[in-house]
Amino acid sequence: MDAATLSHLRAALDENAHLRVACRLHFVSARRTARAHDCSAGRRSIAGKNFDADGEWRSAFDRESLSDHGDSVPCPPRDFGTSDSSAIRTRMNHIEFDGVSKMFGDRVVLNDLSLQIEKAERLVLFGPSGCGKTTVLRLIAGLEVPDKGEIRIAAQTVASSGKNLVRPEERDLGMVFQDLALWPHMTVQKNLTFGLNARGVKKRQAELRVLEMLRRVGLEHRIAAKPHQLSGGEQQRVALARALVPRPSILLMDEPLSSLEDERKRAIASDLLNLHSQFVFTLIYVTHDRSEADMLASRVCQLRDGRVA
Repeated sequence: MDAATLSHLRAALDENAHLRVACRLHFVSARRTARAHDCSAGRRSIAGKNFDADGEWRSAFDRESLSDHGDSVPCPPRDFGTSDSSAIRTRMNHIEFDGVSKMFGDRVVLNDLSLQIEKAERLVLFGPSGCGKTTVLRLIAGLEVPDKGEIRIAAQTVASSGKNLVRPEERDLGMVFQDLALWPHMTVQKNLTFGLNARGVKKRQAELRVLEMLRRVGLEHRIAAKPHQLSGGEQQRVALARALVPRPSILLMDEPLSSLEDERKRAIASDLLNLHSQFVFTLIYVTHDRSEADMLASRVCQLRDGRVA
C-alpha cells in the first residue's frame, strides 16, 4: 500500500473500533496459502432478474436457482478445509468449549461453559441480551481470552486460561458484525478484495473470486457502489460476501439481521442457507429473535446466565 492509502485506512480505523476488529480478521498468516479452488468468471449476468419492484433481492424460495441458468459454477458442496468432499459426512466436533468462564469486571458473563459444535453444523445461540452469546463468538474469534478453561478448534487448543495460543487471523474464520463494519470509503469490490489481498491471493484470482461471490449473492451489478449507496439488505449481503470470499471453515454472525424487516430478513436467511449448502462451513449465529433461530438452525443452544439452559 502507498502512503496515501495507509493514511486513509488509519483514519477509517480510528473512526470505528469494529473496523479495527474486522481488519484483524482479514489479515492472515502468510504461511497459509490461498486455496486453488477458484471458479471461472465470464458467465452471462442475470442482473435485475432476481429483484423485486423495490430493487431488493428476492428470497431463494421466490426465484429460480442460478444454476438453472448456467450462472452458477459447477462446484460440488465441500468442506472449505479439505479437498475431500467425503469429509463433510464425518460427524466430528469442530469447536469445543471446555469449562470456559469469562468475566468483565465483577460481572460473570460465562460460567464454566462447556459446548461442542460439530463440523458444518448451523448452531444458533439464542437468548436475551447479556446472556453471553456475543462473548462466545468473540472467544471463538480470538477477540477475547477466557479467564478459565480451554477452547479448541479442529482439535487444536486455540485459547486456554488467560491467553490466546492461536492468533485471530490464523483461525480460518469469517465474521459478520451486528453493525456490519463495512469500509465506508471502499467500493463493494474493494471491500471484498481487501481480505484476499492480505492473504496474498493473486490479483486475477482475487478478481474472479470476488465476482463469483457477488454473483452468488446477487450483487454483481453493485460492484462499484460504496456502502452508503446501498440499501440495508444490500449492505447485509456485502458483509456476508466479504466474510465468505476468503473461504473460511467457520462463519460467525452476530445478530446481522436485527435491523431488517421480516420480509428482507427471510430473504437473506434463505440465501444464507443456500450458501451454507454450497460451501459447507460451520455456522455459529447469535440472535435473540426466535423466528431467526427457526429459519436458520440445525440446532439451537439457549444461553442463560452464562450457561447452556
